[in-house]
Amino acid sequence: MNRLIKTNLTLLLIIISMTGYTQKYICKNGETSFFSETPMEDISALNTKVVSLINTEDGSLAVKMNIIDFEFPNKLMQEHFNENYLESEKYPKSVFSGKILEKIDFSKDGKHKVTGQGNIVIHGQAQKVNLEGTLTVNGDQLILEAAYLIKPEDYNIEIPSLVITKIAKEISVKSKFVYNKLS
Repeated sequence: MNRLIKTNLTLLLIIISMTGYTQKYICKNGETSFFSETPMEDISALNTKVVSLINTEDGSLAVKMNIIDFEFPNKLMQEHFNENYLESEKYPKSVFSGKILEKIDFSKDGKHKVTGQGNIVIHGQAQKVNLEGTLTVNGDQLILEAAYLIKPEDYNIEIPSLVITKIAKEISVKSKFVYNKLS
């Protein structure tokens, strides 16, 4: 079975399994940005159409984004990103499916350091990851923020030798999701 089909099937199963619980939160327009810094060039992009779900009963966490939704300040960079590096027609989505490891009392407002453990799929390649962040409980709203590093080579993203000095070996990624309780 195609990896992309497996990935989408896995995400769908997570979402379906989460619907049996009463404590589900959704974010329909989360943000994920990345920044590559080198002496030759800085590259940044922002995706404001990221969807995420949290199940507070068991800590399940799912994130899904369309690669083509990343917006760059430079349209030529955006074109190269989608066509040459991430191949967004062939690998249109990136997903994370996992769990928040810490036990959080979601009935009390507060800010908590959390670790998300699971699999992230980028460019059709899955990697097990631990992502550290902060989860804020504020009434019926949750805010999850995380910062992490991605290595293009871990996801079989080929960087041509002509531009290798313009793209960092590790890309800084930041995500912010504001969740509301599902009714």
